[in-house]
Amino acid sequence: MRSLINIEKTSILLVEGKDEVNFFDMLLKFLNIPNVQSIDVGGVYNFKNKFSVLSKQEKFRDVDKIAFIRDADKQAESALDSLKSSVQSADVRFSINDISLANNNNIKDINGVCCGIYIMPDNQSSGMLEDLCIKYMKTDSICHCVEKYISCVRNNGGKNGEKFEFKNESKSIIFSYLSTKLADSPSIGRAAQKNVFDFNNKCFCDIKNFLSKMFS
Repeated sequence: MRSLINIEKTSILLVEGKDEVNFFDMLLKFLNIPNVQSIDVGGVYNFKNKFSVLSKQEKFRDVDKIAFIRDADKQAESALDSLKSSVQSADVRFSINDISLANNNNIKDINGVCCGIYIMPDNQSSGMLEDLCIKYMKTDSICHCVEKYISCVRNNGGKNGEKFEFKNESKSIIFSYLSTKLADSPSIGRAAQKNVFDFNNKCFCDIKNFLSKMFS
């Protein structure tokens, strides 16, 4: 059972899990943006429950900046609608129903609260944080080695001559890539903590712009 997370700061960032907390904490540090509390909601389907609990805390009334970041998975707009529903179900002083992903309309000041939503990997495509990190991987000289390995597994790893079907190919790709960089757990959050990702890379520009506009 997850322990209760208390709101400690007036700027909060809700993300799917601990790995995302570690990743975005390092990105915020890179951007020199202090005093943002990243909160692990316990999975993509738990935004509603976690937000409901957080919104009932006394210190929630002091929050003046709140951002939500989650994976698009199959469709970015569906992910956005899910987040809107999660917030709408709570008794709070603001609504995010007017936020959209088009034309940089994903940050709004609503009743004195700056609210923002970012859907990974790029606010429009299907996919997840891992897909953003794969874009970074493609700038690395060992990218072709990882791609050859994944292709080999796909073509030869199945039973009875059939192709192997990855349960989550993006996670498999980035796990394979990070396994070449880290001696311990090859997770995205750990990789960020170990400076595997160069956040100056242009693939991170859009998410950096979002965080800067939200919290600077």
